[in-house]
Amino acid sequence: MNPFSMNTEYGENEMHLKNIAVRTYHDVDIAWRLQNRFQSAKNQNFIATSELIKRLLILGNEQAEFIQTLGTGYRSDGQRHPHSWSIIDEAECIEWVKSILGK
Repeated sequence: MNPFSMNTEYGENEMHLKNIAVRTYHDVDIAWRLQNRFQSAKNQNFIATSELIKRLLILGNEQAEFIQTLGTGYRSDGQRHPHSWSIIDEAECIEWVKSILGK
């Protein structure tokens, strides 16, 4: 079970996010994944989340964003990993949350 599926046969849960600010962050480093994990883009979660953001934009959600970075994912020990929290610009994200909350 997944709250979002690109296959509309399984539901259209994205409609519940129509009026909610949504951001997804992805270090879309396909070359790194191919060389280090032998993974193509085919099964990466940025494909599903880009579809989610597309659907939200179509529904009229002007606060739906896909934030793409490249080469920003590093763990605290310096190990390269595209799913590390370092892909997020913390200060910018906090300002975004504050703007959404009206602070």
